[in-house]
Amino acid sequence: MQNTYTPASDEDRLSDLVGVLSREGFDDALDCAVNKALVHDAELAVAVVSVEGFRELQQRLGREHSEKLMRVLAVLLRNNLRGSDSLCRFQSDQFALLLRNTGAEGALETAEKLQRVIASRSFEDVQPDLIRVTLSVGLAYFQPDFSAAELMQQAVDQLNADQRPGQLSTLHYLATAQSR
Repeated sequence: MQNTYTPASDEDRLSDLVGVLSREGFDDALDCAVNKALVHDAELAVAVVSVEGFRELQQRLGREHSEKLMRVLAVLLRNNLRGSDSLCRFQSDQFALLLRNTGAEGALETAEKLQRVIASRSFEDVQPDLIRVTLSVGLAYFQPDFSAAELMQQAVDQLNADQRPGQLSTLHYLATAQSR
């Protein structure tokens, strides 16, 4: 299933995850970050992080346990980001990251670090038979001709390029505006 970036709707306004922006809050933060990047020639990256196999896990575990998993993942992700970065519950199985003052190398390092942290943790406390969770990450980097929506769409497109059943998580990233 291909995803497309759409700005926050009324039901996206509140996040039930502590330390995680709502979609509306994330969209506002992204707009501000894009404007700041334009004015100050600052680096900016966004990432869309997908929990691999989440929908199957949700069917197997039920809504209560799958939401508990997303709360645990939110804490792990938040604890492994800088204070200047922002985290949002993007879709039921995805988070979005706003990585301020971060270029391609730093964003790739952050994504790899998050993948390692999540892959190395046991989730038996969420569900006894749930041992391993993996992530796929789509990255995009700000270019002066990108709007906030285009930047997010690039990250979603990069994530979608990695959505192959049974595939271990890998990173796809947009190196330059010319590669889009």
